[in-house]
Amino acid sequence: AMALKWRCAGLTFVVALAYMDLYRAAFTPGRCACPRTQAVKGRLSDFQVFPKRPGCDREELVVTRINPDHSAQLLCMSTEGVRAFLLAVCFCSINRNESRKLECLHAQSIRKPPPPTLQLLYRVNGTYPRPMK
Repeated sequence: AMALKWRCAGLTFVVALAYMDLYRAAFTPGRCACPRTQAVKGRLSDFQVFPKRPGCDREELVVTRINPDHSAQLLCMSTEGVRAFLLAVCFCSINRNESRKLECLHAQSIRKPPPPTLQLLYRVNGTYPRPMK
């Protein structure tokens, strides 16, 4: 019985050491989930937002992209683009509710703006453009 107690105590000690190592590794300064980011195009099926934390000095956005062959790919999206900004704004507007994330993915409609009309050019510049000869 005494040997069993020592064995359990030893096992508990080893597990505690392992957790301490994991804790230190997870919160080492400069440790981020995304060492590099990129602009991501294509259809997204999911995303995760990681806020700034003791181990990482920037907010991170990890997305799941559906490739043309229907495989899924996890990518670190640059947080400085328009698409990332729209995802972040939508995610905040739903109060970071994980069960409503699909609303943000379906709200993504990034299209090029239409070409300016003559009325818009007149409002901006005050004159109509001269026809080219």
